Amino acid sequence: MASSVLVIAACQPMQMLLTKCLGANQHEVLVADDMPEAVRVLDGALPDINLVNVSDAAPVSVLEDMRAHKLTGTSRKQAPVILLDRGATPQRRVGALSSGARDLLSWPLNRRLLLARERGVHREGHAAREIERR
Repeated sequence: MASSVLVIAACQPMQMLLTKCLGANQHEVLVADDMPEAVRVLDGALPDINLVNVSDAAPVSVLEDMRAHKLTGTSRKQAPVILLDRGATPQRRVGALSSGARDLLSWPLNRRLLLARERGVHREGHAAREIERR
């Protein structure tokens, strides 16, 4: 199940690791340092999944910033968001999920967990499109 994944992370080593991990599994990986660059990289296209490092920001504010830059929204055509967080406490995870993220994964990342979560989100999107088609 190949998909396009937008990685938004200012940390170059994180970008390289995610690109290598996802690219090795036949995903098209688009990389941006921040939200404005992500808008330029996408050039109006919509990735299948957004993978975003929250750094020190609150997950809720990262999702609001994404909405402000029209990288995700409330329409049916939105790209799901998986957040990466070094301080992934249960409270931050609940806040992220309540604000619309599909998941908040802790960093350092378990690659198998990332790929399993990506596949699950991809399957959910495929199933939703199939239901709409019928």
